[in-house]
Amino acid sequence: MAKYFICSADRQGSCYYEFFMGPWDIKKMQFWHKDSICITDGEFYSTGLAAIIEETIPAYDPFDNTEVKKQEWDIIVQKATKAGGKTREAVEEADEWAKQNFFQHKVFTILGM
Repeated sequence: MAKYFICSADRQGSCYYEFFMGPWDIKKMQFWHKDSICITDGEFYSTGLAAIIEETIPAYDPFDNTEVKKQEWDIIVQKATKAGGKTREAVEEADEWAKQNFFQHKVFTILGM
């Protein structure tokens, strides 16, 4: 990850959205998992990624956990590609991670603030 997403270990503070591999397990409560990627609150909104996720997944809640299915992610990638700019760049950064996730899981989970 480079410009928009970082590994959990590289966080400074807690104002991040965590993209967690697989379904969230409320029993384990493993925040900031080593396999997760994170994006700051500011970048999440300024890149337009939040808007595309909100548009694509009506049940998305920035303050809760939201599962993202492969079909939904594919739509997000298409919309971001069409939008171009920072939106496309941010999604391209996350896409390699998402592809790895979908080899092992049916969903990934966005952990909100």
